[in-house]
Amino acid sequence: MATHTPCFILSAEQILSRIDELSDVLEQCVNDGASVSFMLPFNRDKSRPFWT
Repeated sequence: MATHTPCFILSAEQILSRIDELSDVLEQCVNDGASVSFMLPFNRDKSRPFWT
């Protein structure tokens, strides 16, 4: 059974207002082994500049 995953395009203002949440998602993905061009060790301090 296929599932539906919603996708949203965020404006610059929306990204900045959600930067902590987005940084947490990126941090978790990298630390869980996602191959997204970041190296371990990886934390929120390294994630935040990606979004700004």
